[in-house]
Amino acid sequence: MARNIALLTDVAIEQEAAEAAARYGEDCFDLICIMSSRGDTLSDAETLELLRHLNRFGSIFTKVIGEIDKLRNEKNL
Repeated sequence: MARNIALLTDVAIEQEAAEAAARYGEDCFDLICIMSSRGDTLSDAETLELLRHLNRFGSIFTKVIGEIDKLRNEKNL
């Protein structure tokens, strides 16, 4: 079961990455950042989430900045 989920996640990541490359080009900075961090600093779930965000909004940095703001608010910075 876990292997099937991992396989489906791999397929979904490849599909989302291909869509982003088709939309924004293979040299898209956001896409390069996401894919080069996969398995290093990003889990497959995080990779897929960021790719979907990129394809929906055109940038991952709105999500990253939103997460930073959320952390700041939680820490009252």
